[in-house]
Amino acid sequence: MNRLVSRSLSLTCALTLAILLVTTSASADATERDATLTRDTTASQRWYFGWLAFLTAATAVNGTLWATADDAGVRAQARVGTVVGGIGLVARVLVVPPSLFASPPYADDLLTRRADAERFGRSVLAHVGGVLLNGAGGLYLWLHDDSPARAAILFGSGVLVGEIMIFTQPTIAMDAAESSPANALAKVRVDVAPMLLKRGAGLSLSVTY
Repeated sequence: MNRLVSRSLSLTCALTLAILLVTTSASADATERDATLTRDTTASQRWYFGWLAFLTAATAVNGTLWATADDAGVRAQARVGTVVGGIGLVARVLVVPPSLFASPPYADDLLTRRADAERFGRSVLAHVGGVLLNGAGGLYLWLHDDSPARAAILFGSGVLVGEIMIFTQPTIAMDAAESSPANALAKVRVDVAPMLLKRGAGLSLSVTY
């Protein structure tokens, strides 16, 4: 009887300890995840609205030059710059990153969705899209207005701005999802179960990916 009571107490203590450890670990992981997401939101807001203001100002300046400049070449370059900048501005307004407006309590899958969006923002498609858009504008200016020098300036400056925009994009969520062990637990299942031993009680721990 004493041995049975001893085993029962051991099993109860082991289960209680396991529950406390798992609960504490999950709480710590959630706190770290929320802190990461909050930093990502702040950085994304600065990046997004900063670039939105820059693109708006650049498009407005080009539009003003297009309407008021006396030089035909300047007007031609400003016309294409207005169209290219306007397309980029509209795309930026329509494609809002998922990290922009979210606030606690965060959804469990938000870190993954943000990481995917940041990864796409630095993908080959993002680079190719900028080159194609500015390349089309430069080609039009060259062939339609016979201004290869201005076309080269427009293309070079447009691609440069696009690349700076890509490489300054925050990657807090992406880095956390790829390197943080705490965030990696979101993809790991941990099962804890009681196990009776020959001289006492213990726990069976299994980890599945």
